[in-house]
Amino acid sequence: MTSELKDDIENLKPKEGARTKWLMILITLLESICIFTLIENREIIDNVHRLLNSILLGILTAGLGQSLIQLFRRVYYSRLAKFCIWGAINGILSSLWIDTLLKIEPTSLRILVDQSVGTPFFQSAFILFNCAWENTDFLSSFRQTFLKMLGTSYAVWPLCSIISFNFLPPHLIFPFNCFVNVLWTLALGLII
Repeated sequence: MTSELKDDIENLKPKEGARTKWLMILITLLESICIFTLIENREIIDNVHRLLNSILLGILTAGLGQSLIQLFRRVYYSRLAKFCIWGAINGILSSLWIDTLLKIEPTSLRILVDQSVGTPFFQSAFILFNCAWENTDFLSSFRQTFLKMLGTSYAVWPLCSIISFNFLPPHLIFPFNCFVNVLWTLALGLII
């Protein structure tokens, strides 16, 4: 074979980066389709187990947010896996937290408790999870990221609480929370 022919054959092969990006596009599309399918079949899944929807929607929305970030950055499948696992944990914790908050009256107190207790708790839980995943020191990471994450979260989550607890029926609060979580995961991905 001539060197020209070898070069032509080599140029026809997809580059690793292009293949990886196409795979990430496919993953993002599949996550989106799964989210819509899950929402469409929410009642059926609730009959299997009350927290199954929370786990699945948490995984898919956290994964979607991370996939969207990686469409424009370098692809790290381990980071995608990390956010999906966090999504499962966060899905359970958020669902239980929302159930707890719905018992608090009046609504203004519910929002205050959500923002003063829930927001710092969830930010701390994510930092702890991230440190365990990355095998890094919790106190050092907490000092470096907590206030920055908390400040960013207060730009997003209070409005989510106000909308959720004032305007949405209880069965839509968690899915709305997950939708906002996609945006939040994008913000987290830019911070961490």
